[in-house]
Amino acid sequence: KPVITAEQEMHRYSFCGAFWTDARDNCETKDHCEDDRDCPEAEFCWTQTPCDYYATDSPTLKPSKNPTTSPTPKPTEPQPTKKPTPSPIGPPTTSPTAEPTFSPTFVPTTDEPTVTPRPTDAPTSSPLDPNDPSFTFFCGTSWAHADETCMLRCPSGNSQDCPAELECWAFTSCEEEKGLVTEDPTVIPTPAPMVLFIPGPGGAQVPVF
Repeated sequence: KPVITAEQEMHRYSFCGAFWTDARDNCETKDHCEDDRDCPEAEFCWTQTPCDYYATDSPTLKPSKNPTTSPTPKPTEPQPTKKPTPSPIGPPTTSPTAEPTFSPTFVPTTDEPTVTPRPTDAPTSSPLDPNDPSFTFFCGTSWAHADETCMLRCPSGNSQDCPAELECWAFTSCEEEKGLVTEDPTVIPTPAPMVLFIPGPGGAQVPVF
């Protein structure tokens, strides 16, 4: 097993794709990359995919053996094994029934039609899978702010799902929504960590660690 350098470790889960979900769902057939210059035209380098570039070695293909049987000079014509069955002689013994034995009933079984009432409750959307990366998408003024406050999810990755002046940030450590903060916090926030962000699915800002 080869020794992986720190630089290779940083990009071992990075693969090309038109967008993050394309790289995530098709990383087994996509090119491995360290930045956008390693990808084909109209594709970008995305991190945090489920594929590990250094997990296994590529399989070794072996050629198949040559056939040992030579072809025959002429094709062999198939021979029938049985004689064809002659068609039956004479008319059928039973005539088909010309008319039904009874007339269909057209009268409805009830006096008035039954009307099914409309449902009263609207269907609810299925809950998010905790293993889905969009489970970590939260609104905030920055990634550190979204990671700290865990105010509101934006699973579509679109910042339009967030209130004004907030953007959608991906891969936070939040596990549940804590609701919007109505008043400014009194504690002075700590400086945000130096993290590079790239556009993600739906426009969400994806951190590159």
